[in-house]
Amino acid sequence: MDEATTLFARASLLESAERYDEAFATLEAANRAAGGAFDVAGAAVIEAERFARIVRDFSPTLLGMWRGRGSRTSAPVFVVGKPRSGSTLVEQILASHPDVRGMGENDSRHRQHGNGAVRMARRA
Repeated sequence: MDEATTLFARASLLESAERYDEAFATLEAANRAAGGAFDVAGAAVIEAERFARIVRDFSPTLLGMWRGRGSRTSAPVFVVGKPRSGSTLVEQILASHPDVRGMGENDSRHRQHGNGAVRMARRA
């Protein structure tokens, strides 16, 4: 394992321990150790190819095969996740559907269960 990878892992552990100043300093050191080795142009090509595969694989024909197969229940859907786990993104994706309404975080659950968060979405 190279120095940059080790430092990025250490920074992640420091952040998890809520030692943010040390985590930030360690991230700066990790970025210096990486020496700008990240190939932005190469990453853009890889992401463009990945996106093209997604568009190809999720064709209108494939999506049409699933039309009308969803649940008709009006029961609420609870999206539960730890901080920075993607629960906000999942709620936003669900709420982009015209039959779903995002309800945001429920702070009472957050207080009861420490650093976890409960997001709610329900059919409009």
